[in-house]
Amino acid sequence: MSRLTGLMWWIDRWRTSAAYSDMTLEEQGAYRNLLDEAALRGGALPDDPRVLAKACGDAERWPAVRTAVLRRFCLFEDGWHSATLDAVLDETARRIAERATWREQKAGQRGGQGGGQRGGQQGGQVGGKRPLSGSVSGSESGAGNKTPLPPFAKGGRLTKRDLKQAEERRTRVYGGCPHTPRCPAVANCIRQLAQDAKALL
Repeated sequence: MSRLTGLMWWIDRWRTSAAYSDMTLEEQGAYRNLLDEAALRGGALPDDPRVLAKACGDAERWPAVRTAVLRRFCLFEDGWHSATLDAVLDETARRIAERATWREQKAGQRGGQGGGQRGGQQGGQVGGKRPLSGSVSGSESGAGNKTPLPPFAKGGRLTKRDLKQAEERRTRVYGGCPHTPRCPAVANCIRQLAQDAKALL
């Protein structure tokens, strides 16, 4: 069976967003379709009218919804980005990498406690197949796994680590401020990015 790609989606965040309240049903559908396409492409949509029109789901209606939909994206050198989607993809990659490392450590502990060949094979499989996208196979989804997942920092005050990660994301992913209107100061922008990422947890 082919590997499926998934995307975390926070329904309560979507339902309370300006994108949900300000756009028509048609615009919402085009917006969601573009988010899916961007996720499949690693986060960026090419600045190509034909690609955007096709990806929105209805090339004939694209001119009518284009302005409202692209207002939710920012154009960079590599294409159109959604700040929210980029934060989701970053968080997904972090969780997957952290989960893979945790599983690798657990497999190594079992191997060291007399797990023998089976423990060694499990460690090799996890270490050799670390997922890089948001797709997680059924064996790694946590179903049937009685061992609790490692904890993630949720909510609360921003830490120095949160701000450092936001600063790196601002430089590496966006190449500057992704907000509209642009933040009056770099520190404000970094804090806003950190708060957005915190809200996703």
